[in-house]
Amino acid sequence: MNLEQRFNLLQKRTFQLLIFFLPSQLSLHLWPQWSYVYGIRVDYLSVAVYLTDFIVILFLIVSFLKWTIGKRENIKASRKVVVIAVLIALLAFFNVYGAQNQQVVIFKLIKYTQLILLSITIKSAKHFSYKDWLLKPMMASLVLFSLIGIVQFIKKESVGGILYYLGERRFSISSPGIARASVMGKEYLRAYSTFPHRVII
Repeated sequence: MNLEQRFNLLQKRTFQLLIFFLPSQLSLHLWPQWSYVYGIRVDYLSVAVYLTDFIVILFLIVSFLKWTIGKRENIKASRKVVVIAVLIALLAFFNVYGAQNQQVVIFKLIKYTQLILLSITIKSAKHFSYKDWLLKPMMASLVLFSLIGIVQFIKKESVGGILYYLGERRFSISSPGIARASVMGKEYLRAYSTFPHRVII
């Protein structure tokens, strides 16, 4: 296996890892001063760094290193990318300049840039396979996170344990504000799996 093939494999595995962990909400929330409004934390103003963000960055780094191997072949394409990047940077500058909360806008622009780079990288991956890259890890993820939801529905509470680190939070059917469902006269907890909800105990 030559160097390019190794990078192809690493790129594929990293992307599969990203797809598998998409339902996870494992994250680190930072609360800078500008995320407070009248002394109260505001969720959508916080700086949230997710596990998937790290995987995306790793995928982009691997893809960039792989791209450098065939740099000569990509010179023309890279010129177009540079022109587009400059135009986007100019628009971003004016957007930040006119914003009331510039820090929030900068953070959101970083997130948008991350998604744009991810989309461009996937589109340019010549060895991309829908079945191997996307479908297989998505099905594995679907099975795992669906099972978590099914167990929650049966137990009428969170599963707990190591699943906390995948984003599951502690809750039960008696938790205030939790979503419930009535089935044949019996009350059940609606399955959250690892997706976010309002109650954090």
